[in-house]
Amino acid sequence: IIGVGGMGQGHIRYEGSRLLAVCDVDENHLAQAVERAGPGVDAYRDFREVLDRPDIDIVHIATPPHWHGLMAIAAADAGKDIWCEKPMTRTVGEGIKVVEAVQRNDRIFRINTWFRFRSRFYGMDTTVAEIKKVVDSGMLGWPLKVTINASTGFNWKFEWSGRTDLIPEPVPRQLD
Repeated sequence: IIGVGGMGQGHIRYEGSRLLAVCDVDENHLAQAVERAGPGVDAYRDFREVLDRPDIDIVHIATPPHWHGLMAIAAADAGKDIWCEKPMTRTVGEGIKVVEAVQRNDRIFRINTWFRFRSRFYGMDTTVAEIKKVVDSGMLGWPLKVTINASTGFNWKFEWSGRTDLIPEPVPRQLD
């Protein structure tokens, strides 16, 4: 996982996967991730070191959005499949460059739309696949509108390129 300060922290223990490395420029985030991940997970501060590892097949990019395009292109060029947090990129032009890199290197790119893969629908003892089966059967008629409000407690009111309401702080000591 590249970027373990926010969304990446929540993806450390995904069932059916084996985490080999976590990466973040922030020492505190990295230490928390290593502690959560447990033994056998390597820690890096430079994402390029993660991409250099031949035993890593897939990278999960969970950094702030302004890094997504650059890291996805580098990952594809390093022969890695990519699982990227939303948004894919900040601009259409960046997105096109990512698609070109993925196609050029015959890689898989997936935007993190995990909801459809959840084992249980929020607050219900049923799966998303079971709900889809009922809707597809026509038993409920033809849906005119579907609205889902899944409160996660996460504040989504950010700018695409990051928060704009922060007050200036001194340069972090770990910035190299």
